[in-house]
Amino acid sequence: MDWVGIDASGRAVFAIACEGEGDAPILAALDTMVFFERNRSALGQHLRAPRLRTALSPIIALVGESFSESLLARLGGLNASGLRVLELRRLASSRGEREYLVPLTPSFVRHPPISPRGQDSFLDVLSADQRPIGELLIKRIGRIDDQLVGSAGECSLSWRLGEESLCSVALIEGAIEGHVPPGVGPRTITTTADVERFVDGVLQRYVSILGSTPTDPVGDPAMFVPVDTGMLLSPEELAAFRQSG
Repeated sequence: MDWVGIDASGRAVFAIACEGEGDAPILAALDTMVFFERNRSALGQHLRAPRLRTALSPIIALVGESFSESLLARLGGLNASGLRVLELRRLASSRGEREYLVPLTPSFVRHPPISPRGQDSFLDVLSADQRPIGELLIKRIGRIDDQLVGSAGECSLSWRLGEESLCSVALIEGAIEGHVPPGVGPRTITTTADVERFVDGVLQRYVSILGSTPTDPVGDPAMFVPVDTGMLLSPEELAAFRQSG
């Protein structure tokens, strides 16, 4: 357990930095559940936080660089409503590099990228000069998030995140056009600079979707609030907690 906080609805939030594979993240989540149950009555007093509602189940957030398929499947098997899995994403664009914590879907299922056949169908209709631009577009968008769901038409490709449309590209009257919903109209993409400008728009849309996605379908969205450092568990208490499991 690396951070303790309280969300907007008064639920306790425990965040754990972990590797995205092996048994350690599962054991850490289970140990935290046990710790909360054993110390539920004393936790509010210890944190000196009257807004903490210990009657509510806690949120346990596992935070890592990347989570393996096998670990995600096992975490899904815990069937814990308060469990959150967050992966760190580093998004690079012409404006620089930014980092975000991305919640994985509740089903803990990753989606395969557009099949090579679907990509090739789009690339095959491009001219020799356009093909490198098309390949760069596919590569740059595919690197945004491995949970993007792609689909291909005869002359188009589109991507979505969950149920939200992220962007699309199509060959229209001999030109590659890209579209980012909801308000950015089609733009012609002919150079690598055009690709970067388009990807910047896609990244803004991506971040907007993440910001509007609720992390808790029952209560308010989980968030950390400032807590006086004196209210946090001491190293001795953390050591006792780890040994208690």
